[in-house]
Order: sequence, then structure tokens, then C-alpha cells
Amino acid sequence: MNLIQSNFPEWYKEIEKLRDPLTGISDRIDFERIRPILSDLYENDTYRGGRPNYDPVFMIKILLLQQWYNLSDPQVERVIRDRVSFMNFLGYPGNLPDRNTIW
Repeated sequence: MNLIQSNFPEWYKEIEKLRDPLTGISDRIDFERIRPILSDLYENDTYRGGRPNYDPVFMIKILLLQQWYNLSDPQVERVIRDRVSFMNFLGYPGNLPDRNTIW
């Protein structure tokens, strides 16, 4: 667990009190149900020296944030690093994709 993962959940509790619109979405949407649909879309070429893929459900959540908040690829790259509510929605990942990966 890194610094972000250990401290942000506590900070987010204060944001929840202010009625963050992302609160509870993961409780209402079972993102794991779409994992089997997405599993055939990615081939992991790490055995040939490629980078490991990001989790497909994680990437779908980024695309949802991008759509819901009308963000370009560079904008979503910045805000997923900047907004505690976005980090909470994404599960406080230790590694975040750049704009090219999102694209």
C-alpha cells in the first residue's frame, strides 16, 4: 500500500459528507459482471516483453468518468491524478495510465 492508498480513503470520508455524486456507484453497478465480456478484448504480451495491460474494468471506469464529466484524454489523465473522488471511484490505484493509453 502506498501513501495515496493509505491516506486518501480517510480524506474521502469528508468528501462523502458533501454528497459526492460518485459515492455509491460501485455499489449500484456490478462492474465484475462485465469482466467476462471484456476478457477477450485484451491479449497480454508481457511474455514477449510488452507492458502489462491495465485491468479492463479499471479502464472502463476511466472511460465512464471521461463520458460523465465530458473530459478529453489529457483532461481525464490529469483529473484521475488530482481528484480524490475519482481516485476513490477507481479504487486508489497505484499505477495510472497516461492519455495515450486511455486513448
